[in-house]
Amino acid sequence: MKSTTCLQIFRLAENSSNQTVPNSEKILDILIPYTILYPEISFLIVHNKKTLLELHPDSSEKCRMSKVFNIHEQNILEITWRSLDNSVFLKLISGDTNVQRPRKDTQFIYVNRRPVQHNGLSFVTNDIFRNFLPSETYPVFALFLQVEKENVDVNVHPAKREVKIKNEAEILNAVRTILGENLSLKIQPGIISYQEKTDFLPNTHQTIQEHINNMLHNNQFLKKFQNDKHLEQ
Repeated sequence: MKSTTCLQIFRLAENSSNQTVPNSEKILDILIPYTILYPEISFLIVHNKKTLLELHPDSSEKCRMSKVFNIHEQNILEITWRSLDNSVFLKLISGDTNVQRPRKDTQFIYVNRRPVQHNGLSFVTNDIFRNFLPSETYPVFALFLQVEKENVDVNVHPAKREVKIKNEAEILNAVRTILGENLSLKIQPGIISYQEKTDFLPNTHQTIQEHINNMLHNNQFLKKFQNDKHLEQ
């Protein structure tokens, strides 16, 4: 017997600093990350008796993103990677070069299955896509990072939307390496498994884990990230 949960949301974002955005858009901004996170669940979002979004169960996050953003599945790619000790898992689901947006409003980051805002992960992912997309355009993506629970601090912000990751610089370097090497193969539809691709490594005698470990000791990306953030300020 199927169960149904009905949530009635009143004045959901009344205290938002951006009062120019209609409440319906604020509601979607809050709920859409969860529609991607739980593709097996149906969602019906109604505002003032108008259906804003109706989703039936899907088989995967990739299928769900296709429905939410009206993107053909053939234009969505998926990259997955898991460390040899299973301490880190990474998945990127994104549009290919045919899917471009003028803003970053269709980008979602999850750390240990929690929708979060993370400037470092956002910067790394967008910076990699600069090599493939025209200037002033941005990718659509959902980035899932799974690390050991004790390595994540969720008490950075009262709303728990921001997190701090232990050894963050090393994690960011690993994310840059994994995504960069995969996307540079051929940015095209399909599923690319990083652990199955060894021919693109700089040294084919290196294992993937050795290559990642070497990158973790290189702090050039961290310096670049800090410099870019300084210029933005």
